[in-house]
Order: sequence, then C-alpha cells, then structure tokens
Amino acid sequence: MTNEENIFLDSGLLEQYTLDLCSDVERREVEQMLASSDLVREEYERIQEGMEILAKSRALTPPSGTKEGILARLEEEKTPVIPIDGTTVANSGGPLLWKLVAGIALLIALGLLFKQSNDLSELRAELEGLKSENLAQSETNDALRKSYELMSAEYAFTKDPQTSKVVLTESEVYDDLQLVAYWNEDAEKAILDVSAMPKAPEGKCFQLWADVHGEMISVAVISSESSDFQEGAFHADAESLNITLEDFPGSDHATVTALVTNAEV
Repeated sequence: MTNEENIFLDSGLLEQYTLDLCSDVERREVEQMLASSDLVREEYERIQEGMEILAKSRALTPPSGTKEGILARLEEEKTPVIPIDGTTVANSGGPLLWKLVAGIALLIALGLLFKQSNDLSELRAELEGLKSENLAQSETNDALRKSYELMSAEYAFTKDPQTSKVVLTESEVYDDLQLVAYWNEDAEKAILDVSAMPKAPEGKCFQLWADVHGEMISVAVISSESSDFQEGAFHADAESLNITLEDFPGSDHATVTALVTNAEV
C-alpha cells in the first residue's frame, strides 16, 4: 500500500462516494483513484458488497451509488475501471465503513421502533373507538328493548278481557278528534291512545277528566309530544270520561264550558 493510497482510504472519501455524498471535486478524485489503484477498487468492492447485504437483510433499496450505478457512471465518463467480482464480504474494513454500517443499522432499528410505537398507538385508538361504539350500541339496544317491552305490555293490556275500550269522538269543533281510553277496573290502570288527537291551539291543551259521582277529576293532560300511547290516572267508579280545552299547561278543575266531547265508561 502506497502512502497516497493509505491517506486516501483513511480520508473516508470512498465511503462518502458510495453513499453519493461527495462534491463534484471529491467525486473526480475518487474515480481517479478507482481507475489507478487495485487496492482502492478492492476496498470499494468490500464497501459495496457490505452495503448491499445490509440493505437486502433489511429489505431496503441501496443508495443510488451502488456498485452497478458507479461502474455505469464511470463507463459513461470513459474512465477505465476493472470490475471485481466477489460474493463474500471481507472481515476487515476501514473504521469509517463500520461506523457508517452501524449508523445505518441504528437508523433502521429506530425506524422500526417508531413504526411499532405508531402502530401500537393506532391500535389503542381503534380499540377505544370500538369500546365507544359498543357502548353506544349497547345503550341503543337497551332503549329499543325497553321500548319493545313497553309496547308489548301496552298491547297486552289493550287485549286483556278485563280492559274496557272507551272511544271519545264526534266533536262539533274538531271533526278529526279521537281519543281511545283503555280502562281496566281490576288492574286499576288507564292507557290512552292519543295518536288521533289534533294539536291544541296556541296556549291551550286538551285535558281528560273522569266524572266520579258528579266530580270531575283529572285523568291526564294530553301531551302534544305523545304520538301513540299515554298513561293516565285511573279513577274507580268513573261514570264517564270528558275532554276539555284548558289553558296550557292544564287546570286543577274542569272548565265545563270548554267541554269538547265525552263518553260513558
């Protein structure tokens, strides 16, 4: 090894050239040494093979300055280069080479660790999202189940042989008015079908009363938000049911002059 070759190999230019990190001046210097020195070409081959094996082991694409790329570029510049074929990596090499290899390996390891950390964070976020979705779905299912149970109970109540059906309709003012009261003496329960009740005028509400021995007792204020069934207060010995139009939100005594319709129980 000549003194010039020794200085050149210790400079690290060959490794930088391999990684395509040289300036134009440095690149020309390296290519001149490759063309004139067998020792430099051998060291260059060891660096290339080491980089390619490391890249393949990590499924990475080698830098643009791989052996084939460098040789092709030298061929274009008409610089005589004698390619050296080899299949193994020499055990020896410059210290800068192994520092570069170790640095690349460290970057790869850090990259994999960062990716795994991101994957874990994404997985945790997905799990939290699934938990929230499952909780919301569970709450929806509970609400649907309760609604179904209520509807089933109301339907069974209306079909009970002990339940009387009282229909209030034929109002002179409200042609489309109809309220069906399901009245059960044994269960002491009243359910009102208000699905055919019209909307009360602004500031007013419909109220249902039970006539018990001549006294009008409130059964329910018909809710404008109810679209189907509404539970009412049951009163034993009711002789009739009566609907009046009261000031919103309802009255504690019936306004007889505002009677809309009535029916016997």
